[in-house]
Amino acid sequence: MNKVNGTAKKIITKVVIILLAVTSIGFSASALFMYTQLDRVKINKISKSDNDLGITPIQIDPEIEMNQVAEATPVKETQPIKDIPPIMVKKPIVEEKKVYGTKITNIALFGIDVGRQKNEAAHSDAIMIISIDEVHKKIKLSSIIRDTYVDIDGHGKGRINAAYMFGGPELAIKTINKNFNMNIRDYYTVNFSGLADIIDGVGGIDINIKKREIDEVNKYMREVAKIKKQRSTPIASAGLQRLNGKQAVAYARIRKVGNGDFDRTERQKSVLTALIVKIQNQGPGKYPYLISKMLPYVETSMSKAEIVKTGTDVFTAGISNIEWCRFPVDGYYKGKLINKAWYLVTDIKSTKKHLHKFIYEDFNPTKK
Repeated sequence: MNKVNGTAKKIITKVVIILLAVTSIGFSASALFMYTQLDRVKINKISKSDNDLGITPIQIDPEIEMNQVAEATPVKETQPIKDIPPIMVKKPIVEEKKVYGTKITNIALFGIDVGRQKNEAAHSDAIMIISIDEVHKKIKLSSIIRDTYVDIDGHGKGRINAAYMFGGPELAIKTINKNFNMNIRDYYTVNFSGLADIIDGVGGIDINIKKREIDEVNKYMREVAKIKKQRSTPIASAGLQRLNGKQAVAYARIRKVGNGDFDRTERQKSVLTALIVKIQNQGPGKYPYLISKMLPYVETSMSKAEIVKTGTDVFTAGISNIEWCRFPVDGYYKGKLINKAWYLVTDIKSTKKHLHKFIYEDFNPTKK
């Protein structure tokens, strides 16, 4: 887990901006503008049934339950406390689930890159869970590495990012819920190409480019420019410099330099840190413009009223901190070739435990 003051992957940027915009201007004259602009979001209604979304009652880890103990079951004075079985001194699990269900809201976030090849089905190259935690007054961002080897309902085992290709956001949500015992019912999907427009809208961001990254950034920019029939401006040298939208997105997409998706996640954090800081420095007056640029790239299962309510809940709960963690954590996965394809084979049981501790207990699973 890493306190990043607004840092996250590219997909969360748009969603966090929505929340920040709603909460920052939600009680001003700009609120009406914000609400009318939400008409530009694509609303996609999905089934909310437990069965279709793979939701089962959340089984909290016993260690987590014991951390939640607030009062003990009364015992006879002649019976020492140490002789009481642990199950007798904790709150009933039903009470814990009630707290989790009403105080922590989980929403899936998918980043897709459409249009790179004609008629190609979209994979979710970015997969996150945003947890609005009213207990600890935080927004928690949980990144799931896209090559994680999981069960996909109706398709056997495969990369978790393939679930979106097989069955869209509904199957992608179900895959997260079933593998990690989550209770997600809603989602946001964002087309990556929208990020470049947002970065251009704030006048670019400052990023420190390493020499070994230059060729890969320019290679990706040429690819995208050719598809979209646009011009690209190559990066000429290393060092701290102002990047435009296409350059910044290309930098965030680098995968072949360093340690694959793990280093790419760090680059994405750098991009989003710079972007959020730039947005904050420009002030709320700029939000309506940024919102109008962003919303055409957003799809969600939430209604306009639900989006606004989510932002309002963040505001009224006094939530301002954003924390991020990547799953699986180091030491609980290994790369493996299966049928000539590379996967991130994960200790699912441990990863589920780490994820639950991060989301529900505000516990850093990477802490030594």
